[in-house]
This record gives sequence, structure tokens and C-alpha cells, in this order.
Amino acid sequence: MPKHLSLVPLWPERQAALQAIIDVENATGRRFSYYPYASAFFRRLTGRGKVTGKALKSVVGIMWNPRERLATLGDYEMAFDTLIRTRGEYCPTPLCSSTRHWLFPEVEFQRSERDRQRARLSAHKSGIKSRRQWERQREQEAIQYHRVVQLAVLELNFQSPDTFSQWNKRHPDLKDLDWLNMFWRWQSRFPTLAELDWLRYGHTPPFTLVMHLAAIVRDTSEVVRTQERQYVPNKLGYSGC
Repeated sequence: MPKHLSLVPLWPERQAALQAIIDVENATGRRFSYYPYASAFFRRLTGRGKVTGKALKSVVGIMWNPRERLATLGDYEMAFDTLIRTRGEYCPTPLCSSTRHWLFPEVEFQRSERDRQRARLSAHKSGIKSRRQWERQREQEAIQYHRVVQLAVLELNFQSPDTFSQWNKRHPDLKDLDWLNMFWRWQSRFPTLAELDWLRYGHTPPFTLVMHLAAIVRDTSEVVRTQERQYVPNKLGYSGC
């Protein structure tokens, strides 16, 4: 490619708009019309600096019909002047966005890029907010569960083997690991439950232990049950469990 070959816009409207900006802003000592950018644009595009119906029809995308009376030639002149003067930042009616895209495609790209960055920033902020809300929720759930565990430990401390099943039904939300830790500390207190020791290190699930315990209780005489009830503390200060 030759060194001095310059890139020329592919469509005449864009070329006329860029040249109109140069004509107006580099002019010295010349008097322009009330809408100089529009006048310079149409002069470059059609050879005349006046906005006419024929001139409007030479711009791609504009369907001007004087019979519809939706906009006057003056409205179009003002709109073109604003569009070109602001380098495509403002595109007032009766012009549509396609006209801005045709004359200043880089503005559409910049706007879409800003929108994309704005959307990404918004998504990032939303993600941070959601994560913080999730962390706060998890923290509240952890605090609530800790209270559940404390209550369960306190209540289990006052249970005998024949009342264990009622305690178990009142605490269905305990995690298996917490349940097992409580159970094995409590189980060691009662001689009749010593036969469960062989299940301590076999990763036995809670429901299996409950079944074995229920069977032991059924086979335990009332005399022994009464005796083991004496192993249950009668003071809150007891820390055996």
C-alpha cells in the first residue's frame, strides 16, 4: 500500500459529514447560515447548502414526504445540524438512530461499548451484593444452627435410654456428625448401652443406632430402667454430656 494513500469513508453521507465539520470549524471570516453544519453537509453531499426534499432523499434511510406533515424541512435542518455538530452524540427527531449510525458509526460502537462496560460493572456489583447477602444468610444460618446444637446438647443431658427416642424426634435438623458426637458422649453414661460400643468406630448412621437402642430398651427390665434414670442429672450445672 502506498505511504500517502488515505482511507476514505465508503459512503458519501459520512464523508460529507466529516468534511462539513472541517469546513465549519476551520473557516475564518466567513458567515454561515443559522445551521452551518447542516448547510455545509448538504453542500458537500448535493452541491447546494440548502435543505430540500430532494436533498433529504439523497440521504440513506430518510423517507421524507411533505404530504404527511410529520416534520418540516426546518426540523430536518435543525436535526442534521445538531447531529453533525455533536459528532453523533445527539440525534434529535425527526432523524432516527440509523441516520446516526450511517454518518457516525464509531459513536454507535462507543455507546454499545459503554453499555457493555456498564452492564458488566452492574453485574459485578450485583454479584458482590448477592455474595454478601449469601454470606450474611450463611452466617445467620450458622448462628441459628449453633443454637439448635446447644439446645439439643442441653436436653440430651437429661435423657435416659427410655426417653431418648422422644429427644431424637424433637431434633430432626441435627447434622449426623453432631448427632453422633452427642450420642456417644451420652451413651457411655448407661451400662445397658455398653453393647453399642462395637458400633462406635464403624461409621454407623444415626438411624441404625436408634434402632439398636430401641431394641435394648425393650429388652431392659423396669427395675434396670428405673436404676438408670438415677444416672440422669437433676441440675443444670451438670456437664457430663
